[in-house]
Amino acid sequence: MYSSEADITGVVNNLLAFYDLGVRDLHIQFDDLPEERFLEYVEDRNKFSSIGEAHLYFINEVYQRLTSIHPDIRFSVITIAYNGAVDNMSSSWIEYSRTVANLPTAIDFVWSGAKSDNADAYSELNGGRDIIVWSNYYPKLYKTAKFIPDFVYPYGGGDNNLHNHTTGHFFLAKDRPNEDKALLSWYTASDYMWDPTRYNPLVSFNSSLARSYSDGHWR
Repeated sequence: MYSSEADITGVVNNLLAFYDLGVRDLHIQFDDLPEERFLEYVEDRNKFSSIGEAHLYFINEVYQRLTSIHPDIRFSVITIAYNGAVDNMSSSWIEYSRTVANLPTAIDFVWSGAKSDNADAYSELNGGRDIIVWSNYYPKLYKTAKFIPDFVYPYGGGDNNLHNHTTGHFFLAKDRPNEDKALLSWYTASDYMWDPTRYNPLVSFNSSLARSYSDGHWR
């Protein structure tokens, strides 16, 4: 429950356990939370008028307690309104985002998108905070595929200027054993992240083939 002192304390203690292992980037996420579970407990419905208010309270409590103990923590969140262009968001997502935008701007938000202008709009909607890109390029590309081909398309999870509008970038590959045999998803995504300004998908694709296959054998 978002209103539960015991649940807030439990999350804080779980995250502190990661800190004790050396982790300094801590994170909680609410992506893909089904609407029927937004405020499923009567205690939460009595305390909050919306899921946005509940998340604002819960995230802030966790963050403030963590940083009061360890100020060197970097904290990030995936909200329920985390993907796509702001122009395409529903009115309920916009309202939700405007509520959680009141969180401290030191908290980074994770966003799933690929275009620089969309990243700017998402940052502005959410209080002008730093944005970390979570790319679902490959899972979306092959979402309905019965199998993943050995040679996948080169990485296309961001434009060449996205890094200047965001503070981090990670991508989700298809899990083994479903990832591409030639590992072009990993090679080309690495090329992009190494130098996104100069990234050329076709050049990266060809060089990645040379890395992964030679003398008739997969490396």
